[in-house]
Amino acid sequence: MEAGALRSGDPERLGPYELVGRLGSGGQGTVFLARNGDRQAAVKLLHAELTADESARARFIREIEVAKRVAPFCTAAIIDADATGDRPYIASEYVPGPSLNKLVQDQGPLTAAALDRLAVGTATALVSIHQADVMHRDFKPHNVLIGPDGPRVIDFGVARAVSGTATVTSRVIGTPAYMAPEQLQGHEVGTAADVFCWAATMVFASCGRPPFGQDTIPAVINRVLHEKPDLGDLQGPLRTLVTDCLAKDPALRPDARRVLMRLLGHDEEPRDRPAAEILTAGSEVAAELTGDATLTRGLSTVTAPEGRPEPRPGGRRSAVLAGIAVLVAALGLAGGLYALSGGGQPLPGGRLGEIADPPAESTGPTPAHRISAPPRARRWPSTSPTPSPGAVRTPMTPWPSAQPSGSAPPVPSDPPSEHPSDPPTGPATGEPSEPAASGSG
Repeated sequence: MEAGALRSGDPERLGPYELVGRLGSGGQGTVFLARNGDRQAAVKLLHAELTADESARARFIREIEVAKRVAPFCTAAIIDADATGDRPYIASEYVPGPSLNKLVQDQGPLTAAALDRLAVGTATALVSIHQADVMHRDFKPHNVLIGPDGPRVIDFGVARAVSGTATVTSRVIGTPAYMAPEQLQGHEVGTAADVFCWAATMVFASCGRPPFGQDTIPAVINRVLHEKPDLGDLQGPLRTLVTDCLAKDPALRPDARRVLMRLLGHDEEPRDRPAAEILTAGSEVAAELTGDATLTRGLSTVTAPEGRPEPRPGGRRSAVLAGIAVLVAALGLAGGLYALSGGGQPLPGGRLGEIADPPAESTGPTPAHRISAPPRARRWPSTSPTPSPGAVRTPMTPWPSAQPSGSAPPVPSDPPSEHPSDPPTGPATGEPSEPAASGSG
């Protein structure tokens, strides 16, 4: 997506960043395309009228805290933040591509390999988000960016850490066409709601519309609560999986780990596999087609940076899920993340890229933080399970068996404690409530 021109009153610099254009604006802030040397970033600036609002600033700080807990290979990684200055901002990796919403509007629904790649890429992101003990709460086509190397799940403006019981009492936050029944009813909401939203997003990707229509808000809410989803021409095992994920009862939905394992061709009990191993299995699929993985037809001509070679057509059907290039980035984070030079201290709670305990409650301004790139992701040793005949894809190559070189990213055994304060509510419309600091379509 090309940035618009800066407007009168827009700053020319934020910290080390030269602002070169506008990517979008919403209720909380404006997102700018920025440059630091030869590196691009998307910088989200809190609106000037909110800088004196303690609650708005606290929400901004919480967005940073939540987003930095998620392993960066599934999202547009935060690379810098200053939440305490006169002009608070978050700088994220810039994703030069449209949102899934815009892509489908412009090019039509996805099919076959492109749809499979999208499904596994976004499911992998969801596993990583949930493993960090975070609920996204607004997973929808607007919040999936399609970069030249695959999909990225963005926008943690209304995300929230979950407690040890994995539930929080919810206000109605999100977009009705992509919200789970329990969200719409104001009931306790857990990570199963994100799984429902993921499935609704896959229906949009395959049909060009959400599974419960896009009429008036009351009509859509009634269908979500009481009617069966319309899955259109979605076929095969992916249709079965999406149907399971759209169950009205959250207890009947598979969790994100099981969703990903079914997409990868394995239907064993996901708790038998460490989360890091499941994520690495996805990265192995992505690595199969490095250089070949184009998420959609013609996508490279839409989003590829100038000078990037056109991808070669074709590719084996058994590796159609290689669009989780968000995980390819994990295998080369040092070059893929735009970390600033000059050092500085990482955010509290661990290095970016670790799944760390949350920081203490924010009761006031905290020091500005500079974030450096995390270590490279590692393969985890494992055995080769027997794939289920009902799995979504042709069984992938055996689970990663290469010996790790160095320490792997830590995975906590106990969930961290819940953040105590509620995030801002979002509008009940199909439009995104906030531009994410990673570009938008």
